[in-house]
Amino acid sequence: MKKWNPLLILFLLFIFYWVILFIVAITVDSQHAGGEQYFLTIFSKGIDLSPIIGTILLGVICLIYKRMDY
Repeated sequence: MKKWNPLLILFLLFIFYWVILFIVAITVDSQHAGGEQYFLTIFSKGIDLSPIIGTILLGVICLIYKRMDY
């Protein structure tokens, strides 16, 4: 099995996180009459949670990468 660079995986997961957040924000915003209030609320929550999710993902990636070291 090919070893992936942990930083590349972290970068791809970071981009994936923001794409999913953007899709959720657009979906919720289109279903409410409040305009961009929901969009901005979801985006600000995503910015608040980004370091926490990044820390968790980095820890998981480091553990997986360490276990792949045969």
